[in-house]
Amino acid sequence: MSHFPASCRQNCDNLEAVAYDSRLKEFPYHPLWRIAANYFLPRWCRNEDAERKFAEYAANSTKKKLGEGLYGFIAWDVFVKERGNRQKFGAYKFEWPRIRQGLLDLIDRYPSALLFYHRLAFFAQYYDDRATARMLFEKAQLVWSSAAAEIWGNRGYYEQARQWAAVKPAEPFIARGTPQSSSSNAKALDESTSWVASAASKWPPLFLINRVRLSDGLEYFFNSFLVSSAKGVVAVTALTKFGKEQSYMSNISRKPAVFVTAMPLTTFRAKMQEWTIYAPQKPQLKISPALIEPKTNPENYEGVVVTFDPSTKLPAVRVLKRYESPPATEFPHFRVYVVACRPGQAPCQQAAFAGETKSGGVGSNGQRVFVFQLDDPVPWGELIGSPVINEDGNVIAVVTSPSEPVARANDETTFIAGEDVNSVLVRAGY
Repeated sequence: MSHFPASCRQNCDNLEAVAYDSRLKEFPYHPLWRIAANYFLPRWCRNEDAERKFAEYAANSTKKKLGEGLYGFIAWDVFVKERGNRQKFGAYKFEWPRIRQGLLDLIDRYPSALLFYHRLAFFAQYYDDRATARMLFEKAQLVWSSAAAEIWGNRGYYEQARQWAAVKPAEPFIARGTPQSSSSNAKALDESTSWVASAASKWPPLFLINRVRLSDGLEYFFNSFLVSSAKGVVAVTALTKFGKEQSYMSNISRKPAVFVTAMPLTTFRAKMQEWTIYAPQKPQLKISPALIEPKTNPENYEGVVVTFDPSTKLPAVRVLKRYESPPATEFPHFRVYVVACRPGQAPCQQAAFAGETKSGGVGSNGQRVFVFQLDDPVPWGELIGSPVINEDGNVIAVVTSPSEPVARANDETTFIAGEDVNSVLVRAGY
């Protein structure tokens, strides 16, 4: 019984009769069950619900020898077949606790099989389970290897996940409206609430466009915004677009993807020839900003502060108020809006992309970082340097990068990362 019956491969009508045959329980041979599960996929004979239910049945039927192993096996197979697409994979409604236990059971049964360790680590970062990811990355089996390359596709993405797992987790998440919303913060909402409560199309200009030309002649466009600091009004942005792109073929999505490595701030400053900042609705205003390097780890440029000569006439956009940061280990749950140009429209039309905080953490240099999930996919390259504001109209973060692997800057994503705006200012000495 090493092959799934040809009669089922040729005809979907008798799939359940063959796959749920009680005699199959005598064979805890996982390849056979996984072949059967393949025919329940929507592309063949059934649908997402039927696929998940068969995974549950398969795990229950082989529990004595494989534990929840087949549930983990089949969930991973589906994830790969759906090329890591969150919407498509999410439609199956697999349960993360059961996937986790299934892969742990497979690790226990096959302790030398490195693929199971890496599959579990990959799924842990996918499901935002930092504790499980950290536990795995601390194991010798999680070092970079051919098995790691098969799962992660690229060392850059592997390193990104490893670093994410190492930062301090942000638990518990705080719901909006709980005591961390101080009275001092509430008093600062008067002016902001008046415009943020209206339709986004009626909001005042909230962000700036940056055009930078480097010594190699290349030009880059990204966003920034103005905030008040103890030393006056400054701009906050992110220089992600100047990073070096490393291309690879993702084994999960089966599509070309990139991982961006940082250009050191010192290198950026040496190559910068001209920097123009302007409001989307107004004529350009050429300035020569001075970047303030973070006092910790000057190679980290994710969030940077731009200062201006006191005599400079600033672009006509609203100076945003900063939200009041809670204690270092707490990350408020916000409904948020990312403000940027509406993709595909010229000239630029300001738009607000709604979403919510998904998770947060504290990096090795003390920077507070958020992951945001947008309601709808947006080309991530359009959002770099944009402000992330809460429902009170106060800015909480600057967009620094996508938080999942993508192929190009015009690829759409719903998951983006950002650094806490107060963290940016503190690291820059403000």
